Amino acid sequence: LVVMRVQKSRRGDLRTHFAGAGHPTVADGKYSEREAYLRDREWCARKFMHCFRLEFRDSKDVTHECCEPLPHDLRSSLAKLLPRGPESAAAVEAWIEGQRPKPWQDYVGLTGTDTPVT
Repeated sequence: LVVMRVQKSRRGDLRTHFAGAGHPTVADGKYSEREAYLRDREWCARKFMHCFRLEFRDSKDVTHECCEPLPHDLRSSLAKLLPRGPESAAAVEAWIEGQRPKPWQDYVGLTGTDTPVT
């Protein structure tokens, strides 16, 4: 499970980059190896990708934020997996329960929007 903050992108760009790094999106028939895709589909009925927070500024420079918890079908798929340990279990518990996402500053490793990744 990856939580990331993207300035500007398209869904296909993200999928391409993850696949290129050797970590394709779960149940992604386009960018996964066929065998991996078929294994993923045993526990996840669709591509596991969800935009849980969208933030934008309108023409008056007012910031708006829309949040949407993980959909039920993806929560059910996530619940089928066995955590690697207590930290892993705790990290996904809120997602499985359908809770609202945490504020960005509460995610470890996310430090501002202007910091370039090197």
